[in-house]
Amino acid sequence: MEHIKDILDQVQAWHIAVGIYVIGAIWLLWEAKNAPLMPDDYDLSDEEEKIMKDIQKRNDSDFEDEYENQPFGD
Repeated sequence: MEHIKDILDQVQAWHIAVGIYVIGAIWLLWEAKNAPLMPDDYDLSDEEEKIMKDIQKRNDSDFEDEYENQPFGD
């Protein structure tokens, strides 16, 4: 009788481990599917969108000047 009890305890632990793994995998897949990837997905206000566009514009226009002034530049 003791042997059967040990087998049942092992089966129960195995089911719990698999259940936790499945729940974790489902949760990770859900998080990956619903993760915001682009700034548009962050629900920015109009003012915040203007700021983001200004920052992007500033970074794009100054890149070549800043690159030329680096000590490692050719």
